[in-house]
Amino acid sequence: MDHQRRGLYKERLLPDQQSKVKSRLGPDGQPGDPRQKTQPLFTASGGTYPLYESGTYPTGYTYVRPANPDLQWEVSNQTDIGLEFGLFGGALTGTVDYFRKTSNHILLKGFPADPVQPAQEYWSNIKNMTVDNNGLEAELNFSKKIGKDMNFSIGGNITSIHNEVKNSPYTVITTGSAQGSGLTSATINGYVNGNPIGSFYLLKYIGIGDNGLSKYEDRDHDNIISDKDRQVLGTALPNLLYGVYGNFGFKGFSLRANFNGISGNKLYDNTANTNFYKARLAKSVNTSSAAAAEPKESINNAAPVSSRYAQERRLLPPEQSFPGLRIRHQKMEHRQMGKGHSHLRHRSEPVRHYQIRRL
Repeated sequence: MDHQRRGLYKERLLPDQQSKVKSRLGPDGQPGDPRQKTQPLFTASGGTYPLYESGTYPTGYTYVRPANPDLQWEVSNQTDIGLEFGLFGGALTGTVDYFRKTSNHILLKGFPADPVQPAQEYWSNIKNMTVDNNGLEAELNFSKKIGKDMNFSIGGNITSIHNEVKNSPYTVITTGSAQGSGLTSATINGYVNGNPIGSFYLLKYIGIGDNGLSKYEDRDHDNIISDKDRQVLGTALPNLLYGVYGNFGFKGFSLRANFNGISGNKLYDNTANTNFYKARLAKSVNTSSAAAAEPKESINNAAPVSSRYAQERRLLPPEQSFPGLRIRHQKMEHRQMGKGHSHLRHRSEPVRHYQIRRL
């Protein structure tokens, strides 16, 4: 099945001829990946079955995925309303966009809870479950030329995003799991009702107790720390994206700089969870100074998946920042003008850009 899109898109110029209002409304169908999920899937098991007294035995196959002819595409209803504008003869330009996208018929892969099943996995549409995205985007740019040789431009953009899972029938639909000794397949993040996709669903770490062992918040107050005490503690999805950029040119010299940033999200440090805890010291294996960060921590303290290894993520790194040299090569061309007259003129070749970077 191919991607299918239906909707209404409109643009309208405002009287100043430098501004434009645009909008888009309508559903958007998406089959998702992998394809052919409605069909059963078999794989060769590598063995054979001795069904006959002689001759070649038939190859064995494993039933991996059952057929589901009732699967539907995910459907997204979208609304986009925006304004593009230009002022001061186009020196100042900008855009403002509001967007909203609600996806339903969510298509997800599931794994049977009962190990005695005819197949290892199955695909289904989650009834009544939706994922809602809405937000605002804005961009502003100012460009100016000073005299014949100097020019500059500066601008920035910012996007605010709100994402929420609604009407999920599950406590958590796992999308991220830990890896490592004693951690494999432990849930880290997933879909949780009333929260963004990629929400971290973890035990809340509250420090080291007097016995040298980790302490976690007992959410249900039953004096037993278990998966029932897991809670949403941040998300891998940022709620704010922003950038600032600038260009400066003088004759053949140019300088460009770009900075991009995100905020409102976290990262889970699986490497620290696997390697940087105090018990590693007792085993005489390589670790880091983080393993000794808590002086009263016992070398027998376990390191299960928890918020201890979830870190805030706020970045504004320079994406590009380097000077450049722009040179226009010129050649002299000799042309015969008739009656012995000749004429010399310049012929310009394409501009060549040279970037000067620090290695």
